[in-house]
Amino acid sequence: IDRESILSNKVGRRIGSELISIADDPGADGFGSYAYDDEGVRAKKTLILDKGILKGFLNSRETALRTGEPANGHARAGGYDDVPIVRMSNTYVMQGKSSMDDIFDIRKGIYIKGMKGGSVDIFSGGFMFKAEEAYEIKNGERGPVLRDAAISGNVLKALMNVEAVGRDFGASPGMCGKMGQDIPVSDGGPHMRIRNVMVG
Repeated sequence: IDRESILSNKVGRRIGSELISIADDPGADGFGSYAYDDEGVRAKKTLILDKGILKGFLNSRETALRTGEPANGHARAGGYDDVPIVRMSNTYVMQGKSSMDDIFDIRKGIYIKGMKGGSVDIFSGGFMFKAEEAYEIKNGERGPVLRDAAISGNVLKALMNVEAVGRDFGASPGMCGKMGQDIPVSDGGPHMRIRNVMVG
């Protein structure tokens, strides 16, 4: 991990609510599945965040040597003539225990559903994502549609502000671009409720 990354030197430390765990699993039934990465390493499920504690990173052979962690099969290349680089596969927030009624049990909020693109700054942790759909929540009920909604904030603050994680689950396929290489991936998870995220 780059020493200027917001996650540098944080393995073993709490960076999120104890309600949230995140994993990347190349063996899951998803669009980003594969058995071996493009360095010939057997792909392994990697627990990134365990009940809010940062457990480790996705690694290639090179980054494994640099971090002292095992290679876990996450070096992927967009094509035969591309250099393998560290990439996600099927990344998801793991299921929690809350029902949808629990998630919506607030006086006022915004229900954000789906994503139309966005960005994250790995150095500051700042993020911004555009929503496919957004609705007002009033007294636990879904209300009117909101137009052109986007969420923004800081990754670490958002992780700490997770208040509820649902027991449902959903994932969607996509293409992830990095260093000019596009690869198939999927991401998803359950419904969650997060406080103090900016919506605009």
